[in-house]
Amino acid sequence: MRVSPRSVLLSALIILILGACSDSGSSNDGAETTNGGFSSGNFSFEDGQTQQDLDATVDTKPAEPDADIEPSEDAGDLSDDTVSVPETAPAQDTANPADTTQDTAPVDTAADATADDTSLLGDSGAVTDTATEDATTAEPAQDGWTEVDTGQDDACAWTEVDAGSDAGCAWTEEDTGDDDDCPVDLQQIFVISNANWLLRFEPSTLNLVPLGMVECPAGGATPFSMAVDQEGFAWILYSNGSLWKVNTGDVSCQSTSFVSGQQGFTMFGMGFTADGPTTNTETLFISGGSMSSFTWQTGNLGSVALPAMMVSSIATFPVGPGSPELTGTRFGDLWGFFAMSTPSHVSKINKQTAALEKTWPLPNNLQSPEAWAFAHWGGDFYLFFKPQGSLASGAFHLDGLTGVTTEVVPNMGHTITGAGVSICAPAQ
Repeated sequence: MRVSPRSVLLSALIILILGACSDSGSSNDGAETTNGGFSSGNFSFEDGQTQQDLDATVDTKPAEPDADIEPSEDAGDLSDDTVSVPETAPAQDTANPADTTQDTAPVDTAADATADDTSLLGDSGAVTDTATEDATTAEPAQDGWTEVDTGQDDACAWTEVDAGSDAGCAWTEEDTGDDDDCPVDLQQIFVISNANWLLRFEPSTLNLVPLGMVECPAGGATPFSMAVDQEGFAWILYSNGSLWKVNTGDVSCQSTSFVSGQQGFTMFGMGFTADGPTTNTETLFISGGSMSSFTWQTGNLGSVALPAMMVSSIATFPVGPGSPELTGTRFGDLWGFFAMSTPSHVSKINKQTAALEKTWPLPNNLQSPEAWAFAHWGGDFYLFFKPQGSLASGAFHLDGLTGVTTEVVPNMGHTITGAGVSICAPAQ
């Protein structure tokens, strides 16, 4: 091929240009190698970057960031109070796709990994550092118990299902354990004999503990019935209609202002019961009338207002003959032992109407009594029964769930004419 001088000059100029391009390409190749060998079309400069900035990365020593250049965001850096989650954040844990707060960001440095620093991913998609929030503003975890009345700081909080372990609250639906205000001895059953012996019957062991001889000046009358209040006093009705108050601790006796015969009540069975399942107040209920109300007539239900000693008549019992001995519970239930009825039975009594709401018929060995008494304890009942012609009373256990009756003490060595239990005794 023939080359003209003009062509030679043009060729020389082209060679010079190509040599310059070759030098520039070498520098670019070195930059690509230094930055990990990015392929063509995938490498781009960020806003504000220059070729010199990129070439500077060839130095093995990390370059100081340019003050004018805004650093790129780090998905794991939570040092600021609020930062945006970058689009290049690691994928969510496939085991729990709905979880956006765990396994979605790399673990940060110790600057944010303190015990008092908590980061939460909000609905807006921002990671918020709550380390600076006052911990006292957080609401405490709610406990599952439902309080009816929290009372004061040190007061008893009456509740339906929680016994208030801190303050030792009494009278609750579910707590039947011991209470600091109710000594263990007072949680037992007390019985009185026709010979004036006051005794404590312990259902858990079936022990009968003599407490002493009661010496109330009743003019030769004998104990007819008894009830025990939550303060530990036994209220004893004597066969002459007089009502006495006896301390179950030292068996001391004191008179009362009770007037016999009010509303026709001269002889009666009796028992204290709570006014409701969440209260610690109680009422003394009585059943009977005259002595004939315990033989061939049907008795009445009444109550005694304390300390006024005023009797109120409620209603006549729907069954007879006779009148029941009574017992109550901390739940506010009233039960009666209808020993003179045919057949004899234990029934739950409506305190407003005297209607019988539930009845357990009794077996043949608990018919035709000479003396009887009755008390509730731990959801069951204890019947103290002396058949006609027997030398002493026996103790019987009636299961409060099945109604099954079992003789537990065949001979108590006493004729028991009254029994009482306070409302702080176990209710179930």
